[in-house]
Amino acid sequence: MLEFFKQILIDYPIAAPIIFIIARTIPVIIPPIPGLLLDTIGIAIFGWFYGFILAEIGIMIASMISFYIGRRFREPFLKRFIPIKQIHEWEDKLSEKEKFFGLIVLRFVSSPFFDIINYVAGLTKIKYSTYFFATFIVTAPLGFLIYYFGELVINMPFILLSTLIIIIPLIVWGKIHKKHENPS
Repeated sequence: MLEFFKQILIDYPIAAPIIFIIARTIPVIIPPIPGLLLDTIGIAIFGWFYGFILAEIGIMIASMISFYIGRRFREPFLKRFIPIKQIHEWEDKLSEKEKFFGLIVLRFVSSPFFDIINYVAGLTKIKYSTYFFATFIVTAPLGFLIYYFGELVINMPFILLSTLIIIIPLIVWGKIHKKHENPS
């Protein structure tokens, strides 16, 4: 499937940026789909910088769509998979400024649950502009790192990459194992 998508982008270079942006929105709107797989294609086809810009556009569009869905369909739609009462209690205690910085912190610590946070935030009284900027402050730097270092990894010689994949976990395991033998 990914090879097919990659080939479409190669075959239609003029439409490729729009196709990629649309494709990059899907994993954000449908949470179980991993977006990182599309990011590797974005890096390979567009390079790290242009790929990052296109991906960020797709992520922000999708985040705003998810936020809108949460705001539009509210509790009846979202109560199936989130604790709504706790969200309202949290929101009532915070000022608009605290909500902005709280959302930034929540985005950083909930990176694996990023897509669900979009819907949850729609239940709050956070303004669209506050939501947009708080989301951008988190997604842009993370996306930059993924694309910049992703291109380095993709272009890394296979033998070096294989060596790092083996050595880094061994070093981490050694440090963890050493701590358990000699607790301080």
